[in-house]
Amino acid sequence: MLALTHASCLHVRIQAAYLPQILPLAGKTLEIGGYRVTVGTPDVAALVPSASLYSRLVTIKGFMQPDEFLDAANRQLQLLGIRAAASLVQQQDKVRANQDSETGTRSPVLRRTLRIRDKEIVGFALRVEGLTADESIRLQEAGIGGRRKFGCGIFLPDRT
Repeated sequence: MLALTHASCLHVRIQAAYLPQILPLAGKTLEIGGYRVTVGTPDVAALVPSASLYSRLVTIKGFMQPDEFLDAANRQLQLLGIRAAASLVQQQDKVRANQDSETGTRSPVLRRTLRIRDKEIVGFALRVEGLTADESIRLQEAGIGGRRKFGCGIFLPDRT
């Protein structure tokens, strides 16, 4: 169950050619799981190139340890023709460090989980720096990893 407020918003990332298909949703009230949600007026914005992109959660099946995950993420970037390297996002002091349930050790990187039904999916926050404008748009369009329908592997310009 999501807790929506008046400040909540829905972002839909689609190709411009599909815009006419979703515009009719503006102002409509949808019933989702027995709850009514009203779709507001859309703001249309094109992807903007940025030398540094961030994803709060990237999941890559079979890679749950930081080092192996990072290697797999960099391989996926190479497959997209992106020469910039990814890095794991470090924990900030104000963020409670993740603790490994098996070893009891704390991770210095942002390790996040996503629960889908009875499965817990492990992923990491990822930053890619040193991108060209073309690489930046390509990564924003394609993303990396899996579970894209759940918001994983989607990159936005880094605000840090």
